[in-house]
Amino acid sequence: CTLYGECQEACPKLISIDTITRMNRDFLRASLASGNGAASDPED
Repeated sequence: CTLYGECQEACPKLISIDTITRMNRDFLRASLASGNGAASDPED
């Protein structure tokens, strides 16, 4: 999801872009804190 809001428009649960942004930020922080990195492939 980008910050242009297309995911908000397509979301059947009407989740706001603010919530989506916060979830993405929290996921990135947790991924980096665990040492897994958000861009890593779990099958490597």
